[in-house]
Amino acid sequence: MIKRFMKGLLLAAFCFSAYVCQTNSTILTDKRFTIVVIPDTQNVVDFTRQKAEGFAIDSSEIFIEQMEYIAGRAVSDGGNVVFVASVGDVW
Repeated sequence: MIKRFMKGLLLAAFCFSAYVCQTNSTILTDKRFTIVVIPDTQNVVDFTRQKAEGFAIDSSEIFIEQMEYIAGRAVSDGGNVVFVASVGDVW
C-alpha cells in the first residue's frame, strides 16, 4: 500500500512539474526545478520535544526556518521550487 502511494505521489509530482515547465517560460528555458519532500513533522513540532522539556534545541524553530527557506525559493518568489510534498503526519 505504501509503495503504491509513493509511486502515485512521485507520478503526481512529475506531472505537476511537467505542467509547470510547459506553462512557465522561465522554467521552460532554464529546465531546472526543485521538488521538496518534507518528512514527518509530528515530532518536530511536538511541544514536548523542546528546550522547556529538557531537549537541547527547539526543533519547532528549525521547522519554521526550513519552511521559510522553502517558501523563499518558490517559483512565485523567483526560485525554482515547483512542488512541495509532505509525507507522514502533518501537524
